[in-house]
Amino acid sequence: MSLSELWSLYGQNYIDALLATWGMTLESFAIAMVLAVAVTVMRVSPLKPLRVFGDLYVQVFRNIPGIALLIIVVYALPPLKVVLPYRTCVIVATVLLGSAFGSENFMSGINTVGVGQVEAARSLGMSFNRILAKIVIPQALRSSVLPMTNLFIAVMLTTALGSQVPLKPQELTGVVSYINTRSLGGVAAFFISALGYLGTAAASGAAAFCMAVSFSVERLSSFAITHSIKHQYTTTSVPTVMSTPPSSVLSVSFSPRKSAARRNVRMRLNLSMVTTFATCPTCSAL
Repeated sequence: MSLSELWSLYGQNYIDALLATWGMTLESFAIAMVLAVAVTVMRVSPLKPLRVFGDLYVQVFRNIPGIALLIIVVYALPPLKVVLPYRTCVIVATVLLGSAFGSENFMSGINTVGVGQVEAARSLGMSFNRILAKIVIPQALRSSVLPMTNLFIAVMLTTALGSQVPLKPQELTGVVSYINTRSLGGVAAFFISALGYLGTAAASGAAAFCMAVSFSVERLSSFAITHSIKHQYTTTSVPTVMSTPPSSVLSVSFSPRKSAARRNVRMRLNLSMVTTFATCPTCSAL
């Protein structure tokens, strides 16, 4: 059967399957990210029981095959009086797998945060929860954009576990089995589903690249501002005390050149610094 004939007969099934795959992917990824952050906080907690539980959670669910986890959720929970819909079972299995790998990505992001920042926060009297919420976790999330994109794609592919249970509507892999049991779709049926996965992965990768570029430019601008302020205070001699504090305008321009297919990232920062008698360390010593 040709692609045109296959699409004319089962085009609506493919569209419904693609929407079902997107829905399960977004739900699973959102829940997995929240759970991954919670597990990561446990793993860096000063309480040893929480650290042990977080490490055990990651080691257990990271090393269980997805199909085995789905079988456990589908067939082991009903004897415990817990009966879940098949779609929920697929999402639960995907979330448990994704959160374990997501915690590892967050741990690598936390390792990029400088130790000096945490020590400075402690010297200011900030609590452990406040340090995580204000300093560590935001930077770890920004550093984990590209790894989390890979995890998003992996979560989308893991939703193919739904082909092993009777879902309605079916996802992209399950609809291939549905078509091949009713007509001779062959490789063409798999090809159309593969295009759905490939298009979604390409779109998510492009969005993640734009986010990573914006975050890197933001970090670069912050470094430039800090370096410029530090340079001015270390190189300026004792200023003359005036009735009106002098001000200087600093203009920083970044124009990293990419390939012809990418747009140049241009940014101008105008920093108005007002040097006062109280904030100048040299003048304060007078």
